[in-house]
Amino acid sequence: RAEAMISEDAAPDARGPRAPARFSRLWTFIVVGLALRIALVFVPSAHTDVLTFRQWGKAAADHGTTRVWSGGGCNYMPVYPAILCVATKAYRAATGGEGDALPAWALKAMPVVGDLLTALALFLLLRRMTGEPIASAIAGVHFVNPAILIDSAGWGQVDVFHSLLVMASLAFAHWGRTRHDAWHHAAWIAFTLAILVKLQAIVFGPLLLA
Repeated sequence: RAEAMISEDAAPDARGPRAPARFSRLWTFIVVGLALRIALVFVPSAHTDVLTFRQWGKAAADHGTTRVWSGGGCNYMPVYPAILCVATKAYRAATGGEGDALPAWALKAMPVVGDLLTALALFLLLRRMTGEPIASAIAGVHFVNPAILIDSAGWGQVDVFHSLLVMASLAFAHWGRTRHDAWHHAAWIAFTLAILVKLQAIVFGPLLLA
């Protein structure tokens, strides 16, 4: 009987190694958050910004980003109109030219990808500071935050892009050892891109100078 117990303990589990509970919690949040976002992406939106973004993307693909930004009624910094231009041209190529402008679901899907990247970046940043269990919980709760969920998947807003870049800049600055190493240079590049998405990112500048 003792030998049987020893052999059972020594035998490998046919189900394979179990994933740590902390990763299970994080992926649970991600699966739930993605399911909610996918449902919202295909809900017709009455928000005027979605229509405005479609027009900017179409105009940028037809006439160039510079013209749209300077005289086409676009009041955003130049990075997002450039993203819309590339996305619209890619959509036209994928549809064989049948698609004239990006559909609403595609406009709302782009911030959803940004939400996912932000949650993963938040986890990687906090893991060094707090450990994996707390980092998983914070990143997961962030991903299912109703305000963030509706802002991106419901309204198609672009706040997530400059938020992701600001977070990246702070992470790079935290990982850098001096003000002149590659990480610190990367921090300022990411911060500059964040400002070129939305000017509000400038309020985080003092944190890079601290």
